[in-house]
Amino acid sequence: MTGTELLAVMRSDEKSRKVRLSDISLLLRQFEIRQLIACLTPKETSGRVYFFAPFSSVYFGYLEGSRKLIYNASSNTAELYDLRADPGEKVNLAPGSPEAVAAGRERLVAWARYQERYYSGLLDRSVR
Repeated sequence: MTGTELLAVMRSDEKSRKVRLSDISLLLRQFEIRQLIACLTPKETSGRVYFFAPFSSVYFGYLEGSRKLIYNASSNTAELYDLRADPGEKVNLAPGSPEAVAAGRERLVAWARYQERYYSGLLDRSVR
């Protein structure tokens, strides 16, 4: 399934069609994720795109320029890739870049806190 196909399923009103977790998992692990991000990212933004994948492990991450950080909150591990130099995500740069990983985790924490405040506000309004 391509990123564009996944986006079509996600935006679809069809209740009977479901996205398989294996399809989403595969997308997160392959370079094809860039297609999905391109479809979802408005052109006027900073170009940073965050993602969250709560499957058998809980993943947070972001893509900015050619840098992709994936943080596994379940195992407290990180992966960092330079997609321009390594589009297949074969070389994990995280072990040699502790400062970049720490800065990325701080960015992810800030994003998660923002999301929590945003969605809590929406739920609060719907209860009134």
